[in-house]
Amino acid sequence: MAITVNNVQTNINSSFSYTPSSVTDSVLIAICSSENFPAGGPITGISYGATGMTEAINVTNTTPSPDQELAIFYLINPGTSTETMTVTGPTARIGWTVLTLGGAAQSSPVDGTASVVSNSSVSALDDDVTTAEDNSIIIAAVTGNSNGTSYTAQGTQTLQSSINPSSSSLGSSTQILATAGLENQGFDFSEANGANAMVIAAFKEAGGAPAAAAQPIVIVTT
Repeated sequence: MAITVNNVQTNINSSFSYTPSSVTDSVLIAICSSENFPAGGPITGISYGATGMTEAINVTNTTPSPDQELAIFYLINPGTSTETMTVTGPTARIGWTVLTLGGAAQSSPVDGTASVVSNSSVSALDDDVTTAEDNSIIIAAVTGNSNGTSYTAQGTQTLQSSINPSSSSLGSSTQILATAGLENQGFDFSEANGANAMVIAAFKEAGGAPAAAAQPIVIVTT
């Protein structure tokens, strides 16, 4: 069953309401960014209503100040109730992209993660992630310290969001990787940012299996 992306919502408030899609083998995905100013701290948790979500990947870029925070959390089989999304840690300059995966693995769904930070003025950022199973979906996200930046996804990634919380920016993308292995993910920026962070998390397909191992070549001589 191919993984689908459903009900992509963005927000720039500290909390907001979200209703997961009614899909088979659902996984709720929350991408959250924050610029740690004037108060707050690293992202230490995300909740869907009263239910805490599980961290897939979390990174903080501490140089230059203020810190750039970026994380991906997930929740298996969240149901379809409208609940409030909240983040623990940051208190200002928060950005969200929340979506529902359908056809995703319901046990140990993460199939690889990666992160990278940049402390110099750049107009693009990329990183590699390695998956172990065919047909996983790669979710990538990027944040920076300019609220004038818009993002373009590189390669065959599908851009899911490009928003501007106060004094910062948040972009995200998805890509189905048919064959497991090493894959590059990246974003181009409409203007250079001096402090950036990027995270990647891949999620397995429901009922998926590890990629087939290469078979040895047998040479028969007569």
